Amino acid sequence: MVEIAVVCNGGENIIVARDEMKGCDEYEFGTYADRNISTIMKLTKTCALAAVGNASLIEDYYAMLHDEIVSEKKMPLCKIAQSASKVSAMFLKEQVEQAILLPKGIDSITTFQGLRNELDPELGNSIQNDMDDIRLGFEVMLVGVDRGGGHIHEFDNRAKLIRSLDIGYNAIGIGAAHALTSLGYTGFQSSMDLPESLVHIFAAKKAAERAPLVGPGTEVAVIDCADMRFLDELHLEGLESIWLSRKKDFRNWEADMNEVGRIEENVIM
Repeated sequence: MVEIAVVCNGGENIIVARDEMKGCDEYEFGTYADRNISTIMKLTKTCALAAVGNASLIEDYYAMLHDEIVSEKKMPLCKIAQSASKVSAMFLKEQVEQAILLPKGIDSITTFQGLRNELDPELGNSIQNDMDDIRLGFEVMLVGVDRGGGHIHEFDNRAKLIRSLDIGYNAIGIGAAHALTSLGYTGFQSSMDLPESLVHIFAAKKAAERAPLVGPGTEVAVIDCADMRFLDELHLEGLESIWLSRKKDFRNWEADMNEVGRIEENVIM
């Protein structure tokens, strides 16, 4: 599972790429609720939620966030991010109460805090430690374009908001390290135009496939200041063709580097 996002075209566009596992092409929320997934979900015309993790939890989180912002029109990304941060904290609170407190007969965190001095110290500490260990159960990026340009926001597994605009790209999921290494290695920059950036993010997705549980299928969405659209199969096949041609070039370069290494060894010896 992997989600990759890049800001490109001088900030005018965001590209998001994700993997698709075989057999999940017709996925709808609820169908594979017990499975881990990667998914791109449209929140507004120019903003999307990219998530990796438990399908059922992601569905619940998206529903909460959508309800939080649906009444607003043309909401700036910073305000959507604030709403997402608020919903993340609320979601984490619900997880704590349902998984830790309710089974012990305590209905809320507030109630637990009020009872803390009355509880056996060992029990109170045990409950607090369990609460501190609770995580969201999924990873989230909020991506979009507004008047200020393209933005990427990430939330850690304790619902803390992280802004990831400094380097212009980010990735989450099992294949994130491979994808980020690829974008750095190929020299991706946010000043690159949309077509070139598509090649870079597609290559990053292919690199992520080296990680376990990253599917071979690819879905790519492009966001600008007016709308969000997904690339069709024809465009994806074109990116695949370009990637394959560059992959051959890379193999030639790798062979040259191996030859240089052998020459260096001979010279040193």
